[in-house]
Amino acid sequence: MRARTPIWLRDKDPFENHPFDADPSGRLPEQVEVAVIGAGMAGSAAAYHWSKHAAAGQMLVLEANGVASGSAGRNEGLVVMGRYYYYMHHTVLAHLDRTRSDLPGAQRDALAHEYASAYAKSAYANAEMIAETIAREGIECDYVRKGWVQAANPDALERLEASTRVARETGFTDWVKISQEESFEKSGMRTSGPSGFSIGAACWHPAKWCWSLMRIALRSAHVKLFTRTPVRRVEDLGV
Repeated sequence: MRARTPIWLRDKDPFENHPFDADPSGRLPEQVEVAVIGAGMAGSAAAYHWSKHAAAGQMLVLEANGVASGSAGRNEGLVVMGRYYYYMHHTVLAHLDRTRSDLPGAQRDALAHEYASAYAKSAYANAEMIAETIAREGIECDYVRKGWVQAANPDALERLEASTRVARETGFTDWVKISQEESFEKSGMRTSGPSGFSIGAACWHPAKWCWSLMRIALRSAHVKLFTRTPVRRVEDLGV
């Protein structure tokens, strides 16, 4: 029988019923500067940065279940994939071909390259910031940065060739093609052919990352977290 609980969420959530386990009479504040709905990757990061940079005002994080209980605790545990440039260019160009047929083909292609470049640069800048934050804060989230191997099925070899060629041509050389022998050496996988390899990628425990960010954020009086607190309605009071 297959387990339905993601591997990352088998570890105990330190914020399972926060703050009610410690304070059953806990009540939401009547007024805050910022309210964040959801305590996943974005919500935990927002709380962390608010705790570091807010001079005044309080952030309230409201989570219907537990911290990292949604997609944050169900993802691959991978930090950055080198194929993003090719993937984003291909995806955006297909979209522009459908929606902006008024533009010349060369212009659509240039726009797709512009978007893919900005996306890839931001993704890798984010990966560097994650590595720096883990080192600076002493975060324990099973972080290992030894690259990532993507095995290519026989019908995907053409796409692998194209994606690594585009990586070379555009200067995003983190994404390379490696042999069967190299794939086994780096990952222990026995592949039927060459694979793609993202040199700068890392793996981690994504839920532990979110828990750690939230733990640091809650050291500040400027951040409050309520789990098991679903948001039923949002109203614009025009204030």
